Amino acid sequence: MSSFSHSDIVGYSTHLASKHVKLPLKYHQAEVSSDWADKFRNNASCFGGFLDLSLQDGNFFSSLQYSVSNDLMTVQLSPVLNDEATSLGVSFENIVIHLPHPLIGKGTATFQFVAQNLSGEPYVLIDLIDVNYLLITLKIELSDFLVGNSNHRLSLDTFNDWVNISVPYSFELRSAPFLMKGLNPENLVVSMKDGGLLHFKRNSPLATIDIFNFSEAVPLVSFNFMNGLLRSSKVDSFNDGVSANAVVDIIQTGASEFAALSIDKHIKLWSLSSHKQVHSALPLDKSDSGSSVWLTSVPAKYFQIYEYGSKRILAVLHTIESSHSKSSNGSGYEFRSFDLSEEGHLFKSELPSFTPDIPLKVDSNSNPFKIQDFQFVSGDELSCFILWKSNTYSVLTRHKFSDLTGVATSVTHSVSNQEFPHLELSSHFDKEYLKELIFDSGYYDDEIVKTALNIFKDKSGVTVNFTSNSTLRHNFRQVIDATSQSAGISESSLWYKIALMCDEFRKLSQEATSILVTPDMVLVSQAHGVRVFREAHFFESYLEPTNNSGLSKLLNAVSTKISVNTHKRLARDFSRLSNVDVESVSKVASDHLSGKIADDEISAIMDELASIPDVVDEIKLLLGNDFSADFVVDDVSPFKSGEGFGLFAKLLSVDIFKSIKCAHERILHDLLILLLLCEMNDDILEFLKTLVRRLSRYEIIEEVFNISFEGSGAESSIETRGVSHIENSVYWVAVVKKSTGLMRLLSKKDYNMAFDFYCDYAVGTCYDEYILDVVLELINKNEGDLVLRKFISRLDSIAPINRFLTGLVHFLTNSPQKFFDIFVDYSTFEAVNNKETSVRLLKGISTNAKLKDFLSSIFSAESNDSVLKSKYYHALSKICSSQAQDADLKLSNESETQGQFLKKSLEFQKMAISILEQATYQDDSLTRLVTQYYHDLFNDALEVTEYEEAIASLDKLDNFLSRNEFRVCFTKLVRTLITHHEINRLFGQTNELFTRNYLLVDSILLELANEDLILSNALKCYEFLYSWRLFGGSQSSDVNHLGDKRGAVEALYIFITRFRMEQDNLGSVSDDIEDFKQFKLKVLELYMIILNCLKTFKNEDDQWLIKRDTSRGVGYVKLRELNLEYLQWLKELEMDLS
Repeated sequence: MSSFSHSDIVGYSTHLASKHVKLPLKYHQAEVSSDWADKFRNNASCFGGFLDLSLQDGNFFSSLQYSVSNDLMTVQLSPVLNDEATSLGVSFENIVIHLPHPLIGKGTATFQFVAQNLSGEPYVLIDLIDVNYLLITLKIELSDFLVGNSNHRLSLDTFNDWVNISVPYSFELRSAPFLMKGLNPENLVVSMKDGGLLHFKRNSPLATIDIFNFSEAVPLVSFNFMNGLLRSSKVDSFNDGVSANAVVDIIQTGASEFAALSIDKHIKLWSLSSHKQVHSALPLDKSDSGSSVWLTSVPAKYFQIYEYGSKRILAVLHTIESSHSKSSNGSGYEFRSFDLSEEGHLFKSELPSFTPDIPLKVDSNSNPFKIQDFQFVSGDELSCFILWKSNTYSVLTRHKFSDLTGVATSVTHSVSNQEFPHLELSSHFDKEYLKELIFDSGYYDDEIVKTALNIFKDKSGVTVNFTSNSTLRHNFRQVIDATSQSAGISESSLWYKIALMCDEFRKLSQEATSILVTPDMVLVSQAHGVRVFREAHFFESYLEPTNNSGLSKLLNAVSTKISVNTHKRLARDFSRLSNVDVESVSKVASDHLSGKIADDEISAIMDELASIPDVVDEIKLLLGNDFSADFVVDDVSPFKSGEGFGLFAKLLSVDIFKSIKCAHERILHDLLILLLLCEMNDDILEFLKTLVRRLSRYEIIEEVFNISFEGSGAESSIETRGVSHIENSVYWVAVVKKSTGLMRLLSKKDYNMAFDFYCDYAVGTCYDEYILDVVLELINKNEGDLVLRKFISRLDSIAPINRFLTGLVHFLTNSPQKFFDIFVDYSTFEAVNNKETSVRLLKGISTNAKLKDFLSSIFSAESNDSVLKSKYYHALSKICSSQAQDADLKLSNESETQGQFLKKSLEFQKMAISILEQATYQDDSLTRLVTQYYHDLFNDALEVTEYEEAIASLDKLDNFLSRNEFRVCFTKLVRTLITHHEINRLFGQTNELFTRNYLLVDSILLELANEDLILSNALKCYEFLYSWRLFGGSQSSDVNHLGDKRGAVEALYIFITRFRMEQDNLGSVSDDIEDFKQFKLKVLELYMIILNCLKTFKNEDDQWLIKRDTSRGVGYVKLRELNLEYLQWLKELEMDLS
């Protein structure tokens, strides 16, 4: 491994659900800080690490991250989900333990993993001592991490099963605890500030504690005995209340023995059975004066035991003061090694002491690196991994040792210049880029973004009230808008400030606490996340100072000639070139590089470039080669049920890909400058074309990564509310799920090869398929706007399936005319109507119900070409009609778009009918289709108020529908005409449909009038019925050729009878007495019409009409009686008016 690169999963635990646990103790109301930055720091961890679960078979995760918050009030356990058996449908969550009082310090928390045995399932054992000297022991079983575990072990009702709380020792009478270490489930050792040691012994994890004191008496004379006699007094025995004998680390060396390291660098071996020292204290270091020198650094641990050959070795880390440590590379640390006997006794080891040098490129005068943690690993060779930390910055070194001499022979460093573009934020970025960086890139988690928002809101001074229903992104928009308006600052500048804050909190999150070396990677526990060190890709290590390549050194030198902003603007404008030719390239070079580099410097650069051997081949290598078409991934069989990627693996692989991509982009940007300085020729132009293709490829890769859904479910929509979770990226379902080769490489954790395969083959060689899969997934999720904005221009417009999908996108984005223009051409469908394409479309669009139904209907097994074509246009009509009824479209008040979809529905439907009517043969099945299509045409025509079309369709249906079905349609037509004030169409001279169905119209009008409970509406219907009976059955408007006059006035008399029956109720409940009087006047008018109409009958015996009384019986009333009713009504009105 030439070098390491790192990937940061910031806020890893926030990607998991959390189970919050409280203890059976009294909790006081905690004081909440008003400083959001303090809140973030308090919630971040000050102490943490990993428990290795790999030895336990059958677990879903091989390691568990534990952490203690900075305020010492919270303990959190997070499963590291690397490989997850997804088919079992299980998911996991954090366990967050809230304490009523803070711990004494991070040294008084100890974590152990106990593998499965005869006594029960595996569990995590936690021991804590708080400021009240309570010993809190928790037993957390691995099944407790399952979401929805029905056992509910961690409830207060069953606290005896998982927690024990006691006050085992009166620390307040002696000295406070300084360190506690669990040797095994039954034995705890507690070091006190005064240097004393206690043994807490128990029979089982939650049993009662027995206390034993360790005695300083030893059977042998101490190596320091003479020194002690010669010294007049022991100096520096206490510092800030802590004794030099206080123990800083403890490790079990044998079945009943353990080693302890004191602050004054003495190792003591103790017996758990006799509670005495096994032999004299062993000093690790002395000052020149002979007095003990205290440890000056606080790493995660000082001890480690590992096996080397047939021996067990105890490695001890301690600080030194020597001439070597004061040299230019001296770190001030030394590793000592001791052989361990079977009983756990210490012996001098043949392995020499080891003093590591500080990492490269470190200014030791400011913020020098300290060793935070280490781990020796023995296998084919002995290695030591060292985690160095300077504030929040950390690096990893790996030291290999000779099998013969044990001397360190080589050292591997992590990449030192690994920085993402977002770490060089510029105010020149537009707000859309910054918003995507904050919300969608995965660089920041929810906690970071929320903290930045709250701090920005408080600092801006604007008054914005967040509601419980408002989303995080909505809150941002409110604050940004209010601040921009009040301060007169551009929105881009404000987004830039928030991005800078997010970046600062990201750096705070990266403070390292400890490491765990695994066969594939090195895990680093951070204050708010996890860092992974792994083998660096070629692109990541290329620009390292240790690279001896002449081209690498030249690119580094050229990069310093221009500013970061010029770099970005140059790369941006160059990547947007649609045509890479001499003229366009020269213009870009002139716009950005003119005057930036002196002519003599350019000449020197060209001379150096020419002197580099095989420089052309190296440039080709840097541009990236297309993945070999005959590349075959070993074992490319499809994944079996149950195989997949856990949350951690998903987050890690995406971050690795982004890291490699960003490293390569930096190389390409530097190479771009170098090539633009060269004299333009065909070779240089070809290099530049390859370079722009690569940058364009990376642009779309980033876009795909940054499109995430709200969840992992099939119905999840795109995340637009809060911070996107990259594990829900469209990349997983549209790319990885469909690429067996990529899946296999990722499952093998061959991330570097997986990146090359993804970028060069999946997105390179198979570019069209890649874009198509992404577009299909987004269309399936109803994300037409997103496809239109980001991907539609990338589709190959010549490919038939892409034209078809473009039409679907126009449908989703409510562009009915564009949708119509594409699909009205039947060849659009014919080009995709094959098994391969239809299966791909049906499989790719499986959850969007509207599109799924449309595709299922057009890709039918129909052998008749006319019927198939007719069904195609009918399906288009149906989907247009359905879209017009869409609730979202109605809520957005897009009435014009609704109308356009309905009109297109009519056009498609008429085309479907025309095809069937022109068919060379007719049978019952075609007749049924024609009937269905005319029926749909009739309904759509009414919706879009195309009444003539509706009337014509109904006229056609007269021959196909039963009388009952026909009456239903006719009633709908008449009701619609009344509602839209188009009743005059009933009386048109040319509408034979109505005259032919005179009695049907009559009965419908009467039915509508009688059923309408609103009297004013009923009156209109009775008046329409009056008119219909007079004129509806007549082809002439001549008064002498009127229709049924008696029937007409009977319609009016029905209303009079109804009003007289209901007037008592109407008068008592009416809010407007004037309206009631108007009705009474209207009745008087109707009486006059009735009387005048009956008088037109010359024969008095004909001057009558049918009357319906209150008993619903039928009789008749003559003109004389009607005249009396009229006079009585007139008299009643006069009384009302007086």
